[in-house]
Amino acid sequence: MKQSFSRRTLAKGLIAGVMVPAFGLVAPTLFAQNVALDPGDPTAKALGYVTKSTIPEKTCANCSQYTGAAGGSKGGCTIFPGKDVTAAGYCTAWVKKP
Repeated sequence: MKQSFSRRTLAKGLIAGVMVPAFGLVAPTLFAQNVALDPGDPTAKALGYVTKSTIPEKTCANCSQYTGAAGGSKGGCTIFPGKDVTAAGYCTAWVKKP
């Protein structure tokens, strides 16, 4: 007995066959939380990262690299992907937020 498939059925199968496995690879990173940046991390050490800035006008919170929410105590940084920095911290890659 011959089975016939419509183009729609074939398209649904292809989409499901590609999208479901791809989502399985991406989904864990959508919900993953960053870990706190260790000041002893080699990159952090090289950039002089500290969790509490000694220069009041230069903190992670007012740096253009900082991706954390305003008013939060920690957040992401484009210099340290996958890591959270303290909003009160500082490193030599600091650039004034426009």
